[in-house]
Amino acid sequence: MIEQLGRFKHHPDLSTDFCCELESLEGYVEDIRAGGRSQWPFWARLSWLLKFLREGPLLDEIAERARPLAFELEGRAMDALRNRPALLSLP
Repeated sequence: MIEQLGRFKHHPDLSTDFCCELESLEGYVEDIRAGGRSQWPFWARLSWLLKFLREGPLLDEIAERARPLAFELEGRAMDALRNRPALLSLP
């Protein structure tokens, strides 16, 4: 039987899925900072992640310790965009 992937489509386990998405978004922030990626998909994914944190089920201890990092990502992304104003324009 094939396990169904979690909400973020990385892993069947909810907490592992959350942590994988968080790591992916961390990499996205670095790509934005370097000017290598469009930032629009990032905001949609971050919004979905933060909504999950507000409304979703409880996570295991490791994912709960990673929770504050999710809220830091928004600020880091905004800092990256302030330093690269051209990235604020629509594609």
